[in-house]
Amino acid sequence: MEQLRNWLNNPENKEQVDALLAKTWEQSDVDISEVSIDKARMLRGIMKKVESIDGPADRPPKKSRISDREPYRRRKGIPAAFKAILGLAVIMVVVFQVFVNTPAPENTIAQQIRREAPRGYRNTVNLADGSKAILNSESSIEYAADFGKGNRTILLNGEAFFEVAHNADLPFEVIANGVKTTALGTSFNVNASRTSWQTVSLATGKVKVEALGDVAGVKERKEMILSPGEQAVWKRNETSLTKRPFDANLVLSWKDNVIYFKNTRLKRMIRVLERWYDVEITIDGNLDKLTQTGTGTFANESLDNVLNSLSFSMGFEYAITDENVTLQLTNE
Repeated sequence: MEQLRNWLNNPENKEQVDALLAKTWEQSDVDISEVSIDKARMLRGIMKKVESIDGPADRPPKKSRISDREPYRRRKGIPAAFKAILGLAVIMVVVFQVFVNTPAPENTIAQQIRREAPRGYRNTVNLADGSKAILNSESSIEYAADFGKGNRTILLNGEAFFEVAHNADLPFEVIANGVKTTALGTSFNVNASRTSWQTVSLATGKVKVEALGDVAGVKERKEMILSPGEQAVWKRNETSLTKRPFDANLVLSWKDNVIYFKNTRLKRMIRVLERWYDVEITIDGNLDKLTQTGTGTFANESLDNVLNSLSFSMGFEYAITDENVTLQLTNE
């Protein structure tokens, strides 16, 4: 709802909003000539109703049972909250000019917009400049309300994949834990979800990666240029920035709703599944098996299906109770 309100109030979206409302008006069977309208009163009522609906930060999405839910699959159709607003579209057409012409606060430029993907979910954010950010679970971005005008700078916490619209005059910058990635028009992944190290992986185009390291009390800037298929690795404790090739399936598959394991330790698999499905996994039995490695690809699979497949190759039994999972590691 917060995102919808910001979008409706943004003058840059006037043409799109106008087209949407006009289309809704044309498809409506309401005869406006038979209705007596108090425009000012209706506007106050609409704004009061919009403001009364809690945003996502106040009311987290209701989750179904983990064993019945498929990960990250978008629900078909239009969300109920959005339908409620579209249901007001016929009235909003009448007051549209008043609504969009309300002066914006003078401090709009100073405002920051925050978008996030809570644990167990993924979120796609379409930015004002035509770029796109896909947020992995437990990740968030912040950017100025005037993003795309005077700057294209994003602050990232966690992991995100960016598809950048080309603009030679306005570089696209992502800053995460002291590492800045700059691009003109490209697509790349930034993983800053770990505290000790992070990666920047380039899919297309070319980017510059910069890092600040504290060496003997003196801040030293490090930077490098990446080409497609290359990954920059920043290790905070070593204050080093290195370059290496990367496996695109292993690094980028998450954005396509695919879990990809390649010679992955069971301990790492467990962390991925906890984050992916928003569950807590308890381990019992032979803990030495946590170092055992396995390989597998799971596209839009339920947690039950993933664990069932892994249990045969990794040698464990499991039980799912609501959002809690127990793994019994066998000695076999």
